[in-house]
Amino acid sequence: MQEVVSLYSNNSNVNHIDIVDALKGWAIFLVILTHSILVYPIDLYQYEFCHYIRLICSNIYMELFFIISGYCYSFKTTYQEFIIKKIKRLAVPYLIFCCIDMLFRFFSPNLVNKKLSLIESTSNMFLYGGAYWFLYTLFIIFAFYPLLEKLLNMSKIIKISLFLLLLYLSVFPLSFKLFRIHSITHYLFWFALGNNIKLLTKNNLPDNNYVMEFFSLITWFFILYFNYPQKQSNILMFIATILGIIFSYNFIQNNTLKKFFREFGKYSLQLYLLNGFFLVPSRYLWVNILKMQNPIMIIVLNTFVCFCISYLVIKNIFMKYKTTSFMMGQSYKYEKH
Repeated sequence: MQEVVSLYSNNSNVNHIDIVDALKGWAIFLVILTHSILVYPIDLYQYEFCHYIRLICSNIYMELFFIISGYCYSFKTTYQEFIIKKIKRLAVPYLIFCCIDMLFRFFSPNLVNKKLSLIESTSNMFLYGGAYWFLYTLFIIFAFYPLLEKLLNMSKIIKISLFLLLLYLSVFPLSFKLFRIHSITHYLFWFALGNNIKLLTKNNLPDNNYVMEFFSLITWFFILYFNYPQKQSNILMFIATILGIIFSYNFIQNNTLKKFFREFGKYSLQLYLLNGFFLVPSRYLWVNILKMQNPIMIIVLNTFVCFCISYLVIKNIFMKYKTTSFMMGQSYKYEKH
């Protein structure tokens, strides 16, 4: 098994784990697919199947991203060096792209579905995670996890107790939204789960299990179907997420799918950052100019632009220049952490 490296390191000189990159590619595909279901300038959620697609995708992708982040986590330097790397990888692109989003929302409100003043956007960026709340949440978890890791390693009783607490907070998350406390406490369990999967498997992840893949898929859809649209049971939704992740892991091990999604996975952070900037002209073209009304065509075309075209632009243009690659969390030298 190849050496585990940073989730956001795209340098060609860095060894990548194929299945990890493939899972990142699969997860960002689900993110982009969900975002392609428009609420503006046309509301596609008037169609029932759009709600169900969103439920299926959103039930997996964020938890999967935090599992992958935990799996790639490694603290082997000083805390100062560790946090500086996370600032470069996460905080820098977060601040830059939140500021760009802020300017668009203030000066070009007709292009977005929610206008915000500069004061509102600034407050949202520093106190509530802004438009890129995932990076905000992940950075805080990375900053906090070395301490939690020490607690987890103190004794089995403490480790089990902490895991049960994190599990409870994941199933029944807090409602306190300041500093994204609600999302941090919810996703911390998945991050810790990913880190402990790495420790338990010693980087030797199991092969595809077709029986498990079939069972998890059927049960996953069964739970989501009967729990939709009310989403009344947190426990059932938690189980559905576990099953969805198990299915995703087995599904993505198909050689063809693995090769396809791993290429996108190497640029998952950049695809996430630029998703909105590609979605705006895409939806404007299909809906405002070409007057499309077919929801399936709109979703497919938006997904193609934001996933495939965006990937080509990122790989062949933005990653070629140090300034733009730095803005997007790219590192040019080999960095283990």
